[in-house]
Amino acid sequence: MAVGFSTSGIDVIPDKGFTRQTSARTRVTTFGNGYEQRITEGINPLQNIFTANFSLRTSSEMNTIKSFLETNKGVTSFTFTTPEGETPKVVCENYTITYAYDGFYTLSATFREVFES
Repeated sequence: MAVGFSTSGIDVIPDKGFTRQTSARTRVTTFGNGYEQRITEGINPLQNIFTANFSLRTSSEMNTIKSFLETNKGVTSFTFTTPEGETPKVVCENYTITYAYDGFYTLSATFREVFES
């Protein structure tokens, strides 16, 4: 699979330049004199959030992407392939569609990594 995700046998590839934000979940206890103790939280302390754009797509392409995201409703996870070949499970809880011109659309989506069995 190329970068992106698949739906109905179609590879959906985001524009170049999408972003990955990684956050560490930690617990911090602060003591007097500025000392602190830190530990990771949970068995998967690093979580990634990907922001991807699908620019100037035709109405047909946009409907395919939108239908896939609406079917999953931000609850059902799917596999997103990164340029490094990693395949995290993600959910898409929000996206924005921009109506560009003459039947061309741009969709911006945020994919949050989830950990499940």
